Amino acid sequence: MNKKIGIFGGSFNPVHLGHLIFAQEALEQIHLDKVVFIPAYHPPHKESAELADCYDRLSMVREAILDNSGFEASDTEIQRRGCSYTIDTIRELKQKFPPDTELHLLIGMDMLLDFFNWREAESLLDLCQFIGAPRPGFPMEQLDPRLLKHLKIIRMPLIEIAGQDIRKRVKENQGYRYMVPDKVYDYIKNNRIYLK
Repeated sequence: MNKKIGIFGGSFNPVHLGHLIFAQEALEQIHLDKVVFIPAYHPPHKESAELADCYDRLSMVREAILDNSGFEASDTEIQRRGCSYTIDTIRELKQKFPPDTELHLLIGMDMLLDFFNWREAESLLDLCQFIGAPRPGFPMEQLDPRLLKHLKIIRMPLIEIAGQDIRKRVKENQGYRYMVPDKVYDYIKNNRIYLK
């Protein structure tokens, strides 16, 4: 029987509870065998000024998912270096997994709205299915109709947590403890991430 693997790429700067809830809901609702978190080496759409070191971001993901057997972390994009384009990652993973493996790309609604500006977006539609997460302020009606037949929207609590808010709170010495898993909170504090 073919395996269904969820691919969850992103900057994870830092990984937070919104990411983990999305991944867990996708795992259960789409009946995935596992979800692979892939921190970007250099996300093409993000400013690098506030980007924590890629190995710190990978370590935070590993800490966050340590006790979940349905989750895995991959350094695929970090090993490849350069700009992290999803099409390159999906092609690489297609070579690694058995031919009958179904790849399902987890994407937040904000990113889906911009999907057809991605590198080789049309090719991505042929290589994998998409799992979308609703987000406050991003209505479904704004999605490009070409995406809809490739997309499953999962049900999940609308949680408005963003990495930039967490980074701002760290810098301004405000509370963020309940936005990230405890191990990620400790990692940020102990390694002074976002304070350098």
